[in-house]
Amino acid sequence: MYDSATVNMPSTDIVFTPTGSHVIVAGTDGGIRICAPGRDLRAAPPARTWRAHHGIVSAVDVSVDGRWVVSAGLYRQLKLWRVPE
Repeated sequence: MYDSATVNMPSTDIVFTPTGSHVIVAGTDGGIRICAPGRDLRAAPPARTWRAHHGIVSAVDVSVDGRWVVSAGLYRQLKLWRVPE
């Protein structure tokens, strides 16, 4: 199970891509991290970090094909991100 303590950052939402190849973490610092599951996320650096929003990222979700992430910011913004291959 992943939570804020597991990923070593205050987070608001954590989701897996449909294939399970990535864990997407929404942060309270406005960032989104893409991490490889199965590793100690407290010690391992994320595969990709996006500075997504000014303020808290309130939610993230992944498209059915796993190629896109949508993030919701506290200030009524939605942003679309391409997941690296």
